[in-house]
Amino acid sequence: MTNAIQILRRAGGCQDLRATPVLERLAILEDCRRAQEFQRARDVPFALASSIGAHRFICGSALNSASTRDARALEGIETVIVEDWLDDSGIGGAEAEDWFERAQERLSLQRTEDGWFTAAIFFCELHDVWYSRRTPSHRVVVRCRSGIWDEETWSDDAVEESAFYCDGSQRYYASSAFDSGRTVDGDTVCETWAELNGYYSDEDGHWRYGDPDDEEDGCGIPAYHDADRSWSVATARSAAIAYYGLEVELCFQNEHDRLDYYEERGFPTADLAAERDGSLDEDEGLEVITRPFTLQELRQHRNPLQQAMDAAVRYDVACPSPPGYGVHVTTNAQRLTSDHRRRLIDATYDMRALTEFVAGRKGNPDYYSYNKGCRGGDKYTAINERSDGSFEFRVFRGTPDWQQLLSYVEYVDALTEWTRNPAHPTRGPVGQALFRAWVHAMGRYPALSRRFTTTLTKEALACALPSLSRAA
Repeated sequence: MTNAIQILRRAGGCQDLRATPVLERLAILEDCRRAQEFQRARDVPFALASSIGAHRFICGSALNSASTRDARALEGIETVIVEDWLDDSGIGGAEAEDWFERAQERLSLQRTEDGWFTAAIFFCELHDVWYSRRTPSHRVVVRCRSGIWDEETWSDDAVEESAFYCDGSQRYYASSAFDSGRTVDGDTVCETWAELNGYYSDEDGHWRYGDPDDEEDGCGIPAYHDADRSWSVATARSAAIAYYGLEVELCFQNEHDRLDYYEERGFPTADLAAERDGSLDEDEGLEVITRPFTLQELRQHRNPLQQAMDAAVRYDVACPSPPGYGVHVTTNAQRLTSDHRRRLIDATYDMRALTEFVAGRKGNPDYYSYNKGCRGGDKYTAINERSDGSFEFRVFRGTPDWQQLLSYVEYVDALTEWTRNPAHPTRGPVGQALFRAWVHAMGRYPALSRRFTTTLTKEALACALPSLSRAA
């Protein structure tokens, strides 16, 4: 390889020749001419052409080590470009197939179904083809034998065509081998998994947890997942504006107060439902579940949830609730771009100290872990990234206090708006201080702002606002 080619590589194809000797200058110009002709003939980026030396064609000889070097240089390139390059090099038909076979044997390079020439691959067992790692892969249950679940690796397209996601087990199942069903709260489950894990199908075809043959326990309040929800979440899932559904866990003084409250509020209603939860105290615990509300609806005076919480306060429920009682806020994150979704999740974890302050409790690895390694597929994380695309914020402490509940929703909404701009910082004390100052300055989140200003002094706010202006 000539010295001129080395200069070409360092310069990226653009040479300053004024201080170059005549013979070297002629060599550089000749190599430039060859590279430009090569480019016009093949429509390939210059960086790629120079990586294997644009002054010559691809080597097709099995005995020449340059053939292996060429294949290695072409790794990670679209297959159609490699094929065109081989064709322009006079390597076609059976000879081209031999070249690809040698690349596979020597370097494990494959031509993939999604159009790449690469060694970063996986085998889709449904379609019996190779895919590059640029295509997402999934483990899919394809059969169940004697309680053993057999899995295969499938591509994203294969899963979309021939599998479904079970919210209960958080796994994919082959549609050809398993049937899917719906629980009373709208989750998708594999019916085989549901039968093996304590669920039964009611007269309406919905899956419920428990044994239908068990004697009635005498309680007039539905058990976990048995409460009727008269609303649909379809509108919220497809909406372009934010919706928020809440699950508020309350602790009553005794089972009589709990039953009186349930009957007084007339659950279920068009907006609310209530049920017992196995994770709460058997006689005192109650979970109040809402339909999806907009933030504007929640700010309306005497809205249905506020009235229900005010009634709970009159029954002297614990405020705040005992440890283990929480508030889950679910929002239709389907409306956000993939980059925005990632920034929102990262901000919740990166601003953990602030999130814990608003939530009123520290992280719990069993129910709402802040471990980033558990994200995406684990329900018991700070944000449960649900299979339908919604986000369930699980970090907040249970309480009937309406202003605190409203501050939870405002925190999720404010954090969503803050992360809409990629330039807004979220890491470290500076990012948290700027976010708090922004919330206060915007004036759009009064319940959250009141909680912040109890610890954010005027002096700190004055110092943060100039930085906030620069970040914006």
